[in-house]
Amino acid sequence: YVCFAMFFGVAMLSTMTAFATSFLSDKDKLQQEADSTKQMMYGMLEHYNIPWEVQKDVIAAVPAMIDKDNEQTFKEMTAQLPGFVGKKIEGYIRVKMLRVVPIFKRIANVDKLLALGNLLTPQFYPPGEAVIEQGMDDRDMFFLTRGVVEVIVAKPSATDPDVYEAFPVAVLQPGAFFGEKNLLQGGERGATVRAVALCEVLMLSQPDFEDFMEKNEDVRVLFADELQQR
Repeated sequence: YVCFAMFFGVAMLSTMTAFATSFLSDKDKLQQEADSTKQMMYGMLEHYNIPWEVQKDVIAAVPAMIDKDNEQTFKEMTAQLPGFVGKKIEGYIRVKMLRVVPIFKRIANVDKLLALGNLLTPQFYPPGEAVIEQGMDDRDMFFLTRGVVEVIVAKPSATDPDVYEAFPVAVLQPGAFFGEKNLLQGGERGATVRAVALCEVLMLSQPDFEDFMEKNEDVRVLFADELQQR
């Protein structure tokens, strides 16, 4: 009986030790993943030049967010932040996106870029639908945030000038933009941009852009100078 009790005790101790070791190992792994996620989040905040006063709001909300799911992408993570914080983050992400465009890069004032970013409206296009069409005279500009689009130019056929053939000339990925020339100068679209997969774009409408410039005369002067140099 004594031997059995000793054997049973050793077995239980081994099981508990193994369980504790496994638990600590999993806990350490989760901690490492949480630390990695925090570093990613803070790195993205720096990447998008988020001001410290906004970063503090994010830091306060990050721990609970990581506990929920520490493998989410940066965009998915910010969607879980308090609404007012997420809106601030989204604003600075749009500023970063605007600064990719040469004409907007000249705007040094962040507040003006934030105001301009707030004018962007999301739109969705199913596969095969045109975002813009060659020959149309609309003046909106677009930023591709999700999906893939192809740029197609219609040209007269080499055998029959009255027949036009479509030629794909480019494929655009998220982060690309198009339509800036028409936004500034107007005129007919020089190409068709069509969704290859389900796409999300942010549209800057010409009326909103014109209203923005009327309220910001210094920006209007910048763009007038840009047009003169073209």
